[in-house]
Amino acid sequence: VPNRYVYGITKAAVIGLTPAVTDAGVTLTSPGGVVQALFNVTPTGALVYRVFHRGRVVLEESPLGITVDTVPLGRGVIALTASVPVIVRESYPTHGVHATAINHYRETSLSVMRQGKGDTTWRLVVRLYDDGIAYRYVVPGTGARTITGEASGWMFPTQSQVWYQPDTGNYEGDYHQHVIGTFATDIGGPFLVQLPNGGGYALLTEGALRN
Repeated sequence: VPNRYVYGITKAAVIGLTPAVTDAGVTLTSPGGVVQALFNVTPTGALVYRVFHRGRVVLEESPLGITVDTVPLGRGVIALTASVPVIVRESYPTHGVHATAINHYRETSLSVMRQGKGDTTWRLVVRLYDDGIAYRYVVPGTGARTITGEASGWMFPTQSQVWYQPDTGNYEGDYHQHVIGTFATDIGGPFLVQLPNGGGYALLTEGALRN
């Protein structure tokens, strides 16, 4: 199953406040309130999300979902609920620009109920940091499962500048710079986005990769 972050060893955790669940969706915030994410279901039953940093848009409405055993889990969604979040703060030694790394986030499990072929309820586990967001798909069931597609998308604002490398199967290609939406090629990650109007930078990457 596609993973979007790496689980660490939790050294300290406390229960946080219940997320805001309304007809407009589920709103999650980072421990310091810096990053906010809104998860919603469109009138056609598609699961989508938006991300903000200090009130400024980082991601416009973007799709979520994967296809498991021919069932598109991000479609046909009829209900979205949130668990009580857990706040984690841990530190561990590391090599590089600093000797100690801090892992501080609020994690919430979203329960996604869908209707249609293969009615099921699955989970989207979301972590919000004061400098980012991560998520992981958790699919119920046992035995072999076949994943044939992923609907995850990242809709950055218009006029964002993107630094990326063409998808060559490794991370050793030359980086190119373009305005988002003006290039038509498969791209390899990670890639860097400069948000418009002084909105700062965003880096898109993935974790827990195997094989």
